[in-house]
Amino acid sequence: MDILMDEDFSFTGNTSLETGLERLEGRKGQGLNHSDPLDMFIGMELLLRFKPLFLPLYCLIVVVAGVGNSFLLACILADKKLHNATNFFIGNLAAGDLLMCLSCVPLTVSYAFDSHGWAFGRPLCHLVPLLQCATVFASVLSLTAIAVDRYIVVGKGLNIIFFD
Repeated sequence: MDILMDEDFSFTGNTSLETGLERLEGRKGQGLNHSDPLDMFIGMELLLRFKPLFLPLYCLIVVVAGVGNSFLLACILADKKLHNATNFFIGNLAAGDLLMCLSCVPLTVSYAFDSHGWAFGRPLCHLVPLLQCATVFASVLSLTAIAVDRYIVVGKGLNIIFFD
């Protein structure tokens, strides 16, 4: 909160806090569970203003990520020469990204731009955050495994004996 001191040494507070308190006082008759979709976060007006730009970009990201990750997984699964530890880690990373871009990104975009809020029911409301956390967790673990694998191969050489 910004606190400003006037010339007469009186304090004035943050105007956004005052505006928020006025909004809360105006909603007393509407009940506790009422929420205005435009008040979800501060940048909602900016997000809605650039909606014609964001929607095609999100669609492009989903299509490129879906095709790219699917192609990578198909290549790793089809070619036996690509069956090694590093490529399996990369394949795991691609599978997590594919799951994220096909299940979480479209639902999140729909929620962000829909003025009525979440429209996919209670089960998906609980499942989507779980999927988001699981795919991020899988991606981080895959990147960690790739880093450890590269450290072992480059730093220690191929002739390392584990757990000596």
